[in-house]
Order: sequence, then C-alpha cells, then structure tokens
Amino acid sequence: HADPTLFGALIGKNDSGARYVPLQANFRSHPRLLDFINKTFSRAWSSGLSYSLPHPYEDLEFCGSEEAAKEWDRSPVNFLETVFRARGEEDGKKETMGQTRLRVARGLAAKFRSFLGLDIWDKNLDGGRLRPAGWRDMVILVPSRTAFPSIERVFRSEAGIPVTFEKSREYFSRGEIGDFTAALRAMAFPGDRAALMGYLCSPFSGLSLKDALALMPDGAALAFRHPKEAARLEELRTLAAREGPFAALCLMLKDQSFLKFYPEWNRRSVLANLRQALDMVREYEEVFGPDCAGCARYMASAASVKGAVTAASPLGEDEDVVRVMTVHSAKGLEFPITAVMELDAKSGGLGGQGVSLKPSPLLGVGASSYPADWLEEGQSGESDTGKLVTFLEKAERGEEWERLFYVACTRAMNCLVLCSACETDGEGELKIKPGSWLSMLDQGLIARGLQTVPSKEEPFERVPSSGAKEEAAESPVFPPPPVEDLRYERLSATSYALFRWCPAAWRMKFRQGVEMTWELPSSEEFGGADLGSLAHWVLARWDFTPPSLERFLGAAMPPGLPPALRPSWNEGGEKNALKEWLLATAKGEAGKKLAAMAAAGALSREVPFRIAIKDGPSLTGSMDALWREGGKIFIRDYKITAGEGASGGEPS
Repeated sequence: HADPTLFGALIGKNDSGARYVPLQANFRSHPRLLDFINKTFSRAWSSGLSYSLPHPYEDLEFCGSEEAAKEWDRSPVNFLETVFRARGEEDGKKETMGQTRLRVARGLAAKFRSFLGLDIWDKNLDGGRLRPAGWRDMVILVPSRTAFPSIERVFRSEAGIPVTFEKSREYFSRGEIGDFTAALRAMAFPGDRAALMGYLCSPFSGLSLKDALALMPDGAALAFRHPKEAARLEELRTLAAREGPFAALCLMLKDQSFLKFYPEWNRRSVLANLRQALDMVREYEEVFGPDCAGCARYMASAASVKGAVTAASPLGEDEDVVRVMTVHSAKGLEFPITAVMELDAKSGGLGGQGVSLKPSPLLGVGASSYPADWLEEGQSGESDTGKLVTFLEKAERGEEWERLFYVACTRAMNCLVLCSACETDGEGELKIKPGSWLSMLDQGLIARGLQTVPSKEEPFERVPSSGAKEEAAESPVFPPPPVEDLRYERLSATSYALFRWCPAAWRMKFRQGVEMTWELPSSEEFGGADLGSLAHWVLARWDFTPPSLERFLGAAMPPGLPPALRPSWNEGGEKNALKEWLLATAKGEAGKKLAAMAAAGALSREVPFRIAIKDGPSLTGSMDALWREGGKIFIRDYKITAGEGASGGEPS
C-alpha cells in the first residue's frame, strides 16, 4: 500500500532549497470527467488526504489542446454514466443483495451494448481523432474478485458479451474444466455412472447433447447405439491404465473439433484452461506416478479448495473482449470506457485477529489482551493498547480504501460508469454505509441515477463480437428424463447427517457450493475446514507424543503433505494455533490414552466404513480413530473445538 506519511514528512520539513512539484497534469481523461473527479475528491478530502497528511487535495488539470477538447465533445458517449439499483420487493419479500447485484450487472451489460460502435476519442490515433468503440475499449473494475461470478453469469450467459476475467479464482467452475475432470473420472472409474454421463454430455465425447441425454440415466446402451464413440472411450481408458492419464487426455484433446461448441471469442481461453489442467495432471504424474485414479482424486481435491487455482488468460491487448479486473490490478492502466462496480462495499476486515501482539507504525507493538492471570473475575481481557492499535489500523484501511476509489475513477479516458446496489429503509430513503465508495459521492447523483432505472428490463439479444464471423446456432436444450426411479447410490456420512438435520443447508453446501457460516473461522480465532483437514492429516500419522509433533508442524514441511493443505501449513498463525491445540491434547487424558494405544500398535486410524440404509443409499466415510479393549470397540472422532464438558477446556 502507498504510505502518505513518507510524503507528509518531507513536505513538513520544508527544507531550504527543496522544491515542491505537484503532479497535477493529466493527459488521459475527458476535461469534464476531470472536473467530476476533482469535485468528488476535493469534497471527500477537504480536511486532508489522511490523518498523517493534512495536505489539501490538488485538482488534476487537463493538458490537451482546446481543439482536442472540442473534438472530444463530439463523441455521443457521455463522460459520466450511472447504473444504480435499489433493493426491490416481490410479493412483499425483499430481494437479496445478490439479486440486486445481478440487476446492476444486467443494467451495465445493456449500457455496454449501447456503447458498442459509438464514436469515442482515441488520443493515439493520428494524433487524436474519433473512432467506433469495440468491446476491447470497455473494462469493469471491481474491489474484489467476489464480483466475478455475477458478472460472468450476466455478460456471458445472458447477454452474450465476450468477457475475460483477470486471474479469476473460479477455475474449476468453468464448463470446460468440469468436462475435463468428468472425462478423467470416466477413464479412472468405469463404474462411476455420473462421471460417464458427464463425459458423454461433454464436447469431448463426439456425441450431440440430444444423443447423450438419450442414454440417461447410466449410459448402458452406449456400445449398442454408438459403437464408434464407445470404442474411443475404451481406447482412452486402456491408454490411461497403461501409460497414465496425461497420455490419454492428450489423445482426447488432439482432435480439437470440440472447440466448435464454444463461442469463437472464448476458444483461446478454453484452450489455455485445458492446457493448464493438463499441466496439473503432468505434475501429478511426475510426483506420484501414472496413477489415473489417484490423479482423479487429486483434481477433485483441488476443486474442493475455493480459489486454489487461477484461470489462465491467454488474451492479448488487441482481443475484442470486455476485461474484468480488480482495481489493484488496474493501477497504471487506462481504458476508454471504465465501469466501477460495487460502490456499496467497504474495506475488508482487520488483519491479525487471534494474535497476541499487534504491530503498529505509530505505537511499535501492542498487546491485544492481558494474560488471564492478571485479570479479576468478570474483567475483560482486551487491553487499551490493543483497542488503540485496532482503531488506528481501521482508520488506515479506510483511508487506503478511499485512495483505491481514486485509482479506479482516474483509469477512465472517455467515460466513467459508476455501478452499485443501493440499500433503502422502509420509507424508500437511501441507507449508505459509512466508509463505502457510495458515501464519497454526491447524494443527488445517486438519487438521479435511481430515478433513471427502466421500469422493465428487456431480455438480451445475442450480439456477436465486432468483426467476428457469424457463429453457429446454439445447441437446443433438452429436458432430462423423468427421475421417479432415480436415487442416490451412496452418500458420505457427513453429507447424510447434514441432510437429516437441515435439507436446505445440505442443498446449499453440497449442491450450490455455499460455505456454511458455522464452518468458517470466527473473526477472533483460527479454524475452518482447511485447518480441520490439516489437523486430521496430522492426527492420522502422529503418535500423540509432544516431541514427535515437530516432525509435522515444525520448521520444515513434512514429506507427503498434499498440495491442498500447504496454504494452511504455510500460514504461521494457523499452524502455531494447531500446534498448541495438539500439544494440549497430548498432555490430556485422551491424548495419553491415544499415545499408549499407538505405541502398542493397537490404534487404527482413518478406518473406512460402508453402511447400507434400508430403502436408501449406502453411507460411506472413515472413522478417525478406533481400538479394541476389554471386549469393546472404542471410536474417536476429532473436532478442533473445546468439547462439551471437557475439563480445563481440553480440546476434543
């Protein structure tokens, strides 16, 4: 982050012979756009740029000629546009902010489509002249990548606008990667009917979607109806078993006729993402050997870790696509038409939660809390120094957030489009979060933007990329066969337990991929699914004695640690917290019992089980720890939390 205190200290010195040179010249933006930016930030920073730099905001100055400014004004694209949407209601129920953000994205997509082909000013063309706008002239800046899915859904799926995402974290949710992993599983596990149908419905199988759906539910008639495609699948399975999955997948992708199923503007991205998936398979083989089943499980494990892999972006600057990137990534760049989304967002949470000491540039270091031995009964342990450090850090993050909005606005050359969902109270009055980018804007601008919302959003008609060839018509969508006789063959015990407790939560987690709030770490301590997975991996190998724990949670990374667990292991705070918990476990009665069983060779770990439910699926899973003693079987399940009734807070 930029540190204004460096400049503030130099300005404050006012040394003799020193010169103060303000960098106010702007060769980028429309003069009226500069006027809007100057008014916005001179109002927001009227008392100074930050608490450490009480220096007034200095207006940016247009450095082009008057002739250029007049020619620029001939462009039909306004220098400032807004896409504001208030949270609506339907049948007396208020819509979610996610639904409102989708409406914002649709409004922006409609506005971008209206810009396509209109004249914009190009300062680099023949010394400066107007030319038609293409998709490549448009960019969407977001504060974080959490906005990517809604933009992709609207721009790609609904509006058909070519769009690419800078370092998207949604790699495994891409269609071609889902087809790739389904093909890998179909090769590795011939009995996996879901993987087989996923492969048959993909462009890699050579079947049309209609032919593939006709083979539902299990693809048993494939060899009879489509012997050529069945023989090809068997060839891929044989090659995968003999030489490994990399060779089989290379053969599958050798015939690139599958690309005809993707829009022309998206084919290079599809190829780049598939090449990246091949690289992951090749790297797995180099480490673990040509094990097709193991590779399929590895890819499934990587897909379960949100944001573990970044999507490839092979597109150059001349590709005619809309670009979506974070504001941080846009520093130093410029774009003719720039949209800034999610103005209602605030800066992220504070770092250093759960640590004992908090560093501060002003205070040096502060203790977040007092030791328990220093406190009287009922007294809060939070220290005044810790509160002050938190306050200063929050103020610093808020100022950095404001500067980030300045960066976003000053990327625009011809047109700045401000986009946001807006919260209102019961009487329809605006409720703007303090510290958000919306709070820095003139309230009249927001109100006028909300008044211009169309009464009804029309569905999009597909528009091809400018200069692109006419693409083939989309394949029709066929309804799936009736599901009266279909049921789950097996479920994990964890999945079944959640279904019995709350079917809605089960659907959200296992079908929609939504993280459950109770599984996330709190803001004051470490935890969460990733740390739990690391804990289980260590507990499956540790002998429950304190000295040997250093092998797994010491300075050197333990051999064989799965790649998906390495981020948690590398996070010093998480690793140290886990180490403290396990040491406490080893010193407790339960830990001593497990250590004795492990030393005697009587402790079984990660014991798989399969239980058939009457008129239902089979439950599968594994038991963390099991031993036999006195004619009884003892089973232990690990939870990284304080057990109910555990004496002295001993971890369970």
